[in-house]
Amino acid sequence: MKKIVKLAALALAIPVLLGALIASSKSEAETNRAVITAATEQLAVQAGSSKTDLISANNAFGIDLLKENIKLAKNTDGSKNIIIGPTSVSLALSMTANGADGQTKDDMLSSLKYGQFSLNQINDGNKALIASLVSSDPAVVLQSANALWANKEITFLTPFLDTCSTIYGAKVSVLDFSLPETVVIINKWIADQTKGKIDSIIDKLAADEILLLTNATYFKGTWSIPFDKQSTQPTNFMSSSGKTTSVPMMNRSGNFNYLKGTGFQAVELPYGEKHISMFVFLPDQGASKPNDTFLAQFTAQNWQTWINGFKSKPGSLSLPKFKATYETNLRDALSALGMACAFDPSCANFKKMCDVKLPVYIGKVIHKTILEVDEKGTEAAATTSVHMMLGAAAPSPDRFNMVVDHPFVVVIRDNQSGSILFLATIEDFPS
Repeated sequence: MKKIVKLAALALAIPVLLGALIASSKSEAETNRAVITAATEQLAVQAGSSKTDLISANNAFGIDLLKENIKLAKNTDGSKNIIIGPTSVSLALSMTANGADGQTKDDMLSSLKYGQFSLNQINDGNKALIASLVSSDPAVVLQSANALWANKEITFLTPFLDTCSTIYGAKVSVLDFSLPETVVIINKWIADQTKGKIDSIIDKLAADEILLLTNATYFKGTWSIPFDKQSTQPTNFMSSSGKTTSVPMMNRSGNFNYLKGTGFQAVELPYGEKHISMFVFLPDQGASKPNDTFLAQFTAQNWQTWINGFKSKPGSLSLPKFKATYETNLRDALSALGMACAFDPSCANFKKMCDVKLPVYIGKVIHKTILEVDEKGTEAAATTSVHMMLGAAAPSPDRFNMVVDHPFVVVIRDNQSGSILFLATIEDFPS
């Protein structure tokens, strides 16, 4: 049995589709993708840059957010699998930024990598991005929605609510936060939007909470070429800590889009009509923490270079069949990326959200994700909830062989828009 090093599933999930996803014909989807391309190009011209657009900003933010969560995890449980849905997070925070002003707004946009754009440009770009992510592929379900849950005791400003509902497609509900039924209503919406993969986002509402801005994103894709279940065999997977676990290993041979990089190899696994793909990055064995070595070179610039370097090549792939979940409060990670003011009651400025005498600030940003990979394809979901609070005062050169038996990184990408939908590092599997 081959050793399998610690699988740090780096699943970067970025798709945060706002508003209820509606059925779209293939021509409509193609039109939407043309809209996002034109919109982001126009944003780049307006911002005086030909290289940076909204999607590349979203992707850069997602990679930084993943790395920051990995740093924080190492202070507690270094073997934790981390799955991030960057698009979900960026869309939820973009809605929130429409209620911010002054330094709070500037810091939020800078942390989201939007510093070169105006808020109007960001809103227009996100609206086009949301439209472009509708899938017309029968083998793929891609669905994302936003919602605002407002405390009935607080009056929110009309321009803020209008932007969230018209630009981001957010459902706006005014509820009594003192009632237990309110928690049930919010969690039911989360479960409905994620097809039951994530059944809740909150346990209770605090007395000082006034607004929840939520996003729920669901993805299910069937491989363009599925794995044969009869070829799945138990194989040892060794974590970075040296622990060995037997995992079901899927196996397939054939032609793949493949990349041999410096210190790693990678393969593309498309879904359905190949509009969306999973990219698996496997660091070379030898280092004690293989994923750490790879992540050091995982930047937005290198990501784009790598994506352009995949070439068709015959080979064999062994990939674990797995299910991983992740839940975290993103407050510390976002603060480290420059958003600390928004979480500080003495600094935060959300005067464009509501007109109250007490300070309004972000109390927490809860992010929950799930990623399942099997012989048929992939199912994934991400939810983000922004809680607004009221302050109180070496293979052959001709053929590759890729056995994913140690820590690796997974990226699921919308190949049409270029948006990263999910990012994951898998460090370990349960015994």
